[in-house]
Amino acid sequence: MPRAVPTPPGNSSPELPLDPIVIKKAALIIRAVNHPVRQKLLWTIHQDQKMRVTELHRNLKLVQPLVSQHIAALKAAGFLEEERQGRNILYSVNYDRLREIQDLAGKLVRPG
Repeated sequence: MPRAVPTPPGNSSPELPLDPIVIKKAALIIRAVNHPVRQKLLWTIHQDQKMRVTELHRNLKLVQPLVSQHIAALKAAGFLEEERQGRNILYSVNYDRLREIQDLAGKLVRPG
């Protein structure tokens, strides 16, 4: 259940329906996908359906640690799924999560 910001002392107004922790977490999720390198990673994985970090860093001409960092952010936000094949990890796009964030963003930018 969302927390509400408590009413200041001496104020008879109802609580403000705003949970700063939830808002901060949501902002981090949106920020994860609102980055040009991460969008390029998602697009590249989308085109091949499944990719390893090695393939991504070669394709995008980025150093492997940087690619791994961006993958970690996308994975933490739920935009990537992983599948282990022996020593390899294949990453794929979580389309349901992308649709979910796109729908939410659409609602936020619509007036009223």
